[in-house]
Amino acid sequence: MTKAIRRLSERRYFPAKARWRAWGGCALGLSALRTCGRAGEGIRMRVLLLTVLAALTTSAAVAQTGGAILSNAGNWELRRSASGSTQEGPCLLAPKTPSRIQVFKDRLVVTGLPKNSIFNFQYRIDDKSASTPAIPSRDMQDEGIIALDGDALKDILNGHRFQIRILDRWHEAITEDLDLSGLKDLYGTITQACG
Repeated sequence: MTKAIRRLSERRYFPAKARWRAWGGCALGLSALRTCGRAGEGIRMRVLLLTVLAALTTSAAVAQTGGAILSNAGNWELRRSASGSTQEGPCLLAPKTPSRIQVFKDRLVVTGLPKNSIFNFQYRIDDKSASTPAIPSRDMQDEGIIALDGDALKDILNGHRFQIRILDRWHEAITEDLDLSGLKDLYGTITQACG
């Protein structure tokens, strides 16, 4: 009895849906994401998964973008900044592989991080012990970056491998592991090539 009442109500309020079920098939066309049965859930899940993956890879790709390549050495490239002249300077050093890390004349910057969501970060150079966990400043939080300068930058330039682990407020880790070969050579030419 209840099945019959439910079918009648579906036909009255959802006639097309009732016809698809009566036919035994699933919806096609514009409502392909709302198909009946488990197949529709699988399609929705795939679309959601692809959207999340696109969002995650976009932030790393956006962080990597720059202008024309002026020089390269080892695993690093000297690039003109995409906007010509930023607050950091007209040029930057970036790894050849996709990365969030960029090196400017006076500091190393990890870009493309969630704004106001960084819990702490730790870095390691070569096989030395990791740095103590540090909480980023309010300015870094607002910009969604981690910046290392001074002695830390000098140690990085003299190293062979750099690793950084960033925890967001949900304690999910964002990690970078870079080979630093060629970075020191290019860093010496950044002031000559870009003024």
